[in-house]
Amino acid sequence: MNEQPTRLLLVEDEQAHAELVARAFEWSGNSVELTVAPTLWQARAYLTDSAPLPTLIIADWRLPDGEGLEFLAWVQERHHLPVIIMTSHGNQNLAVEVMKAGALDYVVKSEDAFLDMPHIVERALRTWNNITERRHMETALRESEARYRTLVENAPEAIVVLDVALGRFIDVNSNAIKLFAVNRETLLEHGLADFSPLLQPDERLSMDVAAAKIQQAINGEIPRYEWLYRNASHQDILCEISLVRLPSADRILIRGSIIDITERHRLEEQLRQALKMEAIGRLAGGVAHDFNNVLTVIISYSDLLMQMYRDKEEMVYRRARQIKQAGQQAAGLTNQLLAFSRQQMLQPRLLNLNKVVTKVSEMLRRLIGENIELRLHLNEQIGRIKADPGQLEQVILNLVVNARDAMALGGTLTIKTEAIYLNEVESRHITDGYPGHY
Repeated sequence: MNEQPTRLLLVEDEQAHAELVARAFEWSGNSVELTVAPTLWQARAYLTDSAPLPTLIIADWRLPDGEGLEFLAWVQERHHLPVIIMTSHGNQNLAVEVMKAGALDYVVKSEDAFLDMPHIVERALRTWNNITERRHMETALRESEARYRTLVENAPEAIVVLDVALGRFIDVNSNAIKLFAVNRETLLEHGLADFSPLLQPDERLSMDVAAAKIQQAINGEIPRYEWLYRNASHQDILCEISLVRLPSADRILIRGSIIDITERHRLEEQLRQALKMEAIGRLAGGVAHDFNNVLTVIISYSDLLMQMYRDKEEMVYRRARQIKQAGQQAAGLTNQLLAFSRQQMLQPRLLNLNKVVTKVSEMLRRLIGENIELRLHLNEQIGRIKADPGQLEQVILNLVVNARDAMALGGTLTIKTEAIYLNEVESRHITDGYPGHY
C-alpha cells in the first residue's frame, strides 16, 4: 500500500530559498508534496480552496503583503494547522512571541537550516501529533466528566462519594443535598457518622453496620441494605442504600446510592393493614352469615309465639315481642357486618341520608376511639336518595376510617349533609356526573 505524501505549504517570496527547501526534501527521499505561495494572499487563497488541507505550513516572517505573525493568527483561527516560522534575522524576543502565538518551531534561515528542513518538519509533526493526541485525550476526559456529572446530577436517587481514609464525602449530587437538608459545602465536610443515629432500627450500632458494609464494598461486593439516616433537621429518614467501590489509583472511594423509602414503607404498611382488614372482613362476614341464620330462627319462633298468645297470655306475648325486637336489632348489626365484609346482597331503595348517618354513628364512635370527637351536621332540608343502605354505610365507614388514620393526635371529625346543585362545568369534574341537584 503506497504511503500518502506529506502535503506541505511553503509561504516564501525568495525563489532561491524555496528551491533550497524543495531540493532538501528531494534528497531526503521522503514522500512530500510541496506547494509554494510567494505571498500571504496566495497562501490564504490556497488554504481556502484546497482540499485536502496541507499537513504543515512553513511560512517566512516577512512577506511582500504582510507578516508571518498575522498569517499565523489567521491559520490558528480558521484551520488550526501546525506552522513553522522562518526568518532571516535571529531575534530571541521574536522567537518567544512566535512560539506564544502558536508556532511549532522558529527557524533562522541559513543553508544548513534549509538542508535540515526535512528533519525540522519531521520533528514538528511528531510534536503536533503529541499535542493533538493530548488535546483529544483532554477533550475525551472533559466529555467523560461531563457525562458523569450529568448522570449523577440527574439521577433520581441521592448519590454521595465517600473517601474512606478521610471519612467524609468528597462529592454529592443535588438530591443528596435535599435528602440531608444541608448545603453542598456543609455536606462535603461530613461523613456517614454525622448523618446517622446511634442505633439502627435493629438495635445495632450505626458505625458497626456502616463499617461492615463499607468493607464489603472495598472487597468488591455491592451491598444493598436499609439504613436510617438523620438529616440536619433531626428527622429520621428510612432509606435504601447500595455501595460500590469506584476505581482510583491512590484512594479508596465508595459511591453510595441512597433512596428515601419512607413513602414505600408507609404504602406497604397500608397494604398489610388492608389485607388484615380484608381478612377480618371475611371472618366477620362468615360469622355474621351464620349468626343471621340463627337470628332468622329466633325471629320466626318469636312470631309464632306472638301469634299463639296474642289474645291469651299478654305477658308471654310482650316477652315474645321483646325477643323479636332484640333479634331484629341483632339482625341489623349482622347486616352492618355483612356490609362491612361486602357480602350483603345489594337492595337499593329510597333512603333518608340523615337517618342512615345517625344509625351508623354509634358504631363509628366506637371505631374512632375516645381521642376523636364525632360531630354530625345534618341538613333537614335534603331530599331522599336511592341507594343500598349497607353500601352507603360502608362508604361512610371507609371515609371515617381514613380520617381516623390521618388524625394520630386526635381531634374533631365532622360529618355533614347538604343539598347542592352542580352546574355544567362543576359536573365535569365528577365521573359520570350530570348537572342537577344532589
